[in-house]
Amino acid sequence: MGNSRAILFMVLSMAAFSVADALVKFASQAIKPGQFIAVTSAALFVIFFILLRRNGERFFSREALEPAMLVRTISEVIGTTGIVMALTVSPLSTVTVLGQAMPLVVMVGAALFLNETIGWRRWFAAGLGLAGVLLILRPGAATFDPGLLWVILYVLGLG
Repeated sequence: MGNSRAILFMVLSMAAFSVADALVKFASQAIKPGQFIAVTSAALFVIFFILLRRNGERFFSREALEPAMLVRTISEVIGTTGIVMALTVSPLSTVTVLGQAMPLVVMVGAALFLNETIGWRRWFAAGLGLAGVLLILRPGAATFDPGLLWVILYVLGLG
C-alpha cells in the first residue's frame, strides 16, 4: 500500500470518528447515556456473534479470561463510559480537543508499564502537550466544567 492510500485511509478513519462523536452528541439529546451504551453494545454483540459464526470461530475462549484481556476489557468499559458521558455533558469541540491528549497517556504508560526509554526531547514535547491540555481545561478557573472529568476518564481508559 502506498503512502497516499495509507494517508487517505487515515483521514477517512478520523472523519468516521468525528462523525461517530457527533452522532453520540446528537443521540444524547433523546436518550440517556446508559441506554445508548446498552443499545449499541447489544447491537454490536449480535453483529460480532453472527460474524464469528459465519467464519466458524468460537464465541468464547479461555484466552478471554487472561489478566491482560480482563484489564483491556475493563479499560474499554471505562473509556467508553467516559467518552459517552463526556459527549453528553460537555461541548463536542472541547471533548475532541482534550481527546487529543491520548498519545501523551500512551507514552507515559509505555514508560511506566513497558519500561520504554523516552528521551528528554519527547518528555519536553509531552510537557508542552500537557500544558496545552491544562490551558483548555483551565483548572481553578471559575468557568471550569466538571463534565470534562469524563474526558479524563475516557483518555485514561482508552489510552
